[in-house]
Amino acid sequence: MIFNLQVSSIGIVVNTYVLYALVKKEGLLSIFYKLCISKTICNLITCAAFLMWSAPCTFL
Repeated sequence: MIFNLQVSSIGIVVNTYVLYALVKKEGLLSIFYKLCISKTICNLITCAAFLMWSAPCTFL
């Protein structure tokens, strides 16, 4: 049960760091960087949903 909370929390922290690193990059962003930013945002949403919905349901 605690494992679910740990995985989603680590996922949120790592994806937030990756998003910060990608957005902070100076200069012209290529389509690859835009694709990585889009995927990172989707991963953040997935980890947040897992943290707020799936992990608490395992305690029931």
